[in-house]
Amino acid sequence: MNTIKTMLNYAPVVDQIIEGKFSPEDPQRYHQLLQGLQYHDYYQAFADFRSYVETQKAVDEKYKQRDQWIESTIQNIVNMGFFSSDRTIKEYAERIWKVEPVQLGD
Repeated sequence: MNTIKTMLNYAPVVDQIIEGKFSPEDPQRYHQLLQGLQYHDYYQAFADFRSYVETQKAVDEKYKQRDQWIESTIQNIVNMGFFSSDRTIKEYAERIWKVEPVQLGD
C-alpha cells in the first residue's frame, strides 16, 4: 500500500481504511478497492489527487477572503453564459454542419 499512500499523499486515510475504521463489521471490505487503485487504476482515479488537494487548499484560502471570493463567484456566473447549449448548438450548426436556421411558423 506504500504506492497508494504516496499517490494520495494522505497516508492516514489509507491506514484507516486498511484498519477497517469505516467498516468495523467487515474490516476487509475496502481492501480490494485499495488494491485495485494501486495495481489496476486504469482510469487514473488518483493520478491527480495531490493536485486536487493542493487546489482545494487554495480554494479554502480564497474563501476566507470574502471580497475576493464574491468577486470570483460573480465572474464565474458571468462567464457561464458562454457555455450555454444554445450557443454550442448554433456554433456547431454554423461551423461544423454548415446548416442554416429554419424559421418555424406561428
